Amino acid sequence: MKTLNSLVDTASSIQATTFFFFLLFIASGNVFANCEYSSPLEVEEYEIGNILKWETSFEKDNEYFIVERSFDGVNFEQAGKVEGAGNSFDNKAYSFLDMQMGKKYFVYRLKQVDFNGNYIYSELKEVNRTVENNVMVLSIASTEVGDLFEFSVDVDEAKEAHCSIVNIQGKIIKTIDKTLISGINHLSFNMSDLPVGTYTFKMNVAQEHETIVLRKTIDSHEEKDTEFAKVNRK
Repeated sequence: MKTLNSLVDTASSIQATTFFFFLLFIASGNVFANCEYSSPLEVEEYEIGNILKWETSFEKDNEYFIVERSFDGVNFEQAGKVEGAGNSFDNKAYSFLDMQMGKKYFVYRLKQVDFNGNYIYSELKEVNRTVENNVMVLSIASTEVGDLFEFSVDVDEAKEAHCSIVNIQGKIIKTIDKTLISGINHLSFNMSDLPVGTYTFKMNVAQEHETIVLRKTIDSHEEKDTEFAKVNRK
């Protein structure tokens, strides 16, 4: 039979152990982070990358969300940061575009961080892309063009790009082939011979496709005729 002293010692040991794990729990930052999700983390696959979406119905002292990704479900890295609403009792919608290249399997989670540094993780979301994102349009000078359409594209390795310009009737009016090097490529396409109008620029690289709608706003031939008329009037 256990003595009274042994029971007291056991109770003290349990209290000490409980308090120790409570301190660890606080130190991990997993308490007092306040955020309720009305819509959990969802991921949609697009040609340019993965778009993450989530919604909250309540936020208290929510400073920001850290979007974390993993390629093995174990080791996570920061993919981006989205500012929180602070304090809110309304539905808030959030989104983040992850343009990571060369992968098909992703695991995402949100790290919601309060103003005082406390944080809590969301549930994990797995994504298996049907096509690897090995080609990414980084920047476009403008979708309103004159003589040149200029943009930058990033590829994981050297590839052949088959490009075409299609008019509003769906007819291919120009084709161009480009050899892309591994890394960032700065490209330009001559559109000086095309009349003002709306066009679709298409680029096919291996099994991936990029589509950009352009609007040509300046007709080079009209400009030259105008300049010629001005000279003759002098």
